[in-house]
Amino acid sequence: MAKNGSRKKASRSPEFLRKLRKLGMRWLVRAAVAALLLLALVVGARKAWASLTGGPEFKLSAATISLPDCHPIVQAPAMAAELRRQVGPVLQGASIFEPGLCGRVEQQLRANPWVLQVRSVRRQLPNQLQIDLVFRVPAGLVQYSGRTYMVDANGWYLPDGPGDGLYRRPPAWQLSDAPVIVCSSLRGLPPRGRPWINASDRGDALAVGARLYSFLERNGLFQELAVRTIDVSRVGAKPGAANEPEIVLTTRDGVQVKWGRSDAYTLVAGLQDLKPLYSDERKLAMLRTKLAEYPELQGLRYIDLRFDRIFYRPVQAALP
Repeated sequence: MAKNGSRKKASRSPEFLRKLRKLGMRWLVRAAVAALLLLALVVGARKAWASLTGGPEFKLSAATISLPDCHPIVQAPAMAAELRRQVGPVLQGASIFEPGLCGRVEQQLRANPWVLQVRSVRRQLPNQLQIDLVFRVPAGLVQYSGRTYMVDANGWYLPDGPGDGLYRRPPAWQLSDAPVIVCSSLRGLPPRGRPWINASDRGDALAVGARLYSFLERNGLFQELAVRTIDVSRVGAKPGAANEPEIVLTTRDGVQVKWGRSDAYTLVAGLQDLKPLYSDERKLAMLRTKLAEYPELQGLRYIDLRFDRIFYRPVQAALP
């Protein structure tokens, strides 16, 4: 009986295998047909998408950039034209749907010398790019070779002259007696789109001067004291035998305010290790104490704010 059962199973095995192969081929054909249909749908969808997104209504150009409201000091039309010239080659003929578009535009904007920070670049259908960025803004006024120039907090010259003016001067800086930063070691006229450096190939002196200038102006000192110059020629220098101050303010009457180092040192590359002993806030408070006693510092030859107490010399003490 066992032998007969084995024969029946053996006789059914080839038939079973044939049916299985036939069923497998049928499913294989169905899978192939489904794959072809899916491929056709994908290709068709891509062609349809390309046809849709390639329409003229989705095309970009430099004119389709939407810029944020500028700082009042920034000449908006001139700055917009400058940025559009820079990113124009990236946008010309591109579609709003093009992959990596925002990243390329952002890269171009970061390379612009007047852009301090790019916050975002976003698509806006059908053909607009919304750009949010921060421009450099003036922090101080530098005098060099008989002329004055605006610089930002990092010592970069910000052009405001006729023809290339991207900025406008604050009203107070347009006055002939406006305080100015001076540095005896400046190397030539300010370069366009680069830091203004000194003879040691460094731009840290102007960066410190501009930050201190901004601090003093913001706290109203220029309305209390007729400061003529802020001399940063010795910023970063080693103390000499005469213990000369690194920063000196001079009034219109010739009184020297020996400021010494500034808090700005901690914010400028290469000077962080030269942190001042006393803060700018403390020095300003000390100066105001003496201004209450000597308005406009009249009657003084100098006042020294670098130490734990105020040192000063009346004019009479300087006489033989």
